[in-house]
Amino acid sequence: MDNAGGAELASAELASAELASAELAAAAAPPDVVVLQSTAIVDHICSVSAERLAELVGGEVGGSRRVDLQELTATLCRLGEFTSKAGGSAANTARGLASGFGVRAALVAARGADEWGALFAGSMRRAGVDTQHLVVQPGATGRSLILTSSGGRTMRTCMAADVYVRPDSITPAHFAGARWAVLSGYSFYRGDQLERAAAAARAAGARSRLTSPPSRSSPPSGRKSWRCWTPECLTSCLEMRRRHWR
Repeated sequence: MDNAGGAELASAELASAELASAELAAAAAPPDVVVLQSTAIVDHICSVSAERLAELVGGEVGGSRRVDLQELTATLCRLGEFTSKAGGSAANTARGLASGFGVRAALVAARGADEWGALFAGSMRRAGVDTQHLVVQPGATGRSLILTSSGGRTMRTCMAADVYVRPDSITPAHFAGARWAVLSGYSFYRGDQLERAAAAARAAGARSRLTSPPSRSSPPSGRKSWRCWTPECLTSCLEMRRRHWR
């Protein structure tokens, strides 16, 4: 091996060691913020013209709609080129807090036992997010095609029905030491998951705030609107920022 090759190898080994050290340090200290995202999701993102968007989705432009794996795969094949990254509003919050502000953030979520789940987990860890409560379950990781055009988004999402955080598995231990819990509005779709998570966070001494699904998505069965939030989930994001970074 020449000197250049040896230097590159040493640099890669050093970067790997630094990442491992950062992960150990993050795991040793309790998180400031714990984020609940029931199901891990990988976003496939592409910006297209209005004409191309109409070709891909027909007349259903804008909003979010569930699709099966066959339709998602067919649309991606027609699209050709796109960018894939770990997604979900709650996971994005954890990643932004950890990598952008140096906040100790942890994620509670479930992913499938597939390559997309591995991509999601790796992305969270590289951002400095504690993933010790990211569980692996049989099945596929959620995936969402996000087409942007003329300032709007059209989403087609494929989710496995059996890959998600079980409500009865959530305990105060998930939020131990945290000051804040960020709960995803999609938990409304998982029975009493949101209520259990809010109660567990409160028992651990953490305050909660809620991220809501896209404005054009339909509320779950039994709820008239997205405004049916529990009091614990109405904490202001601005208050969170003021209290944490003052």
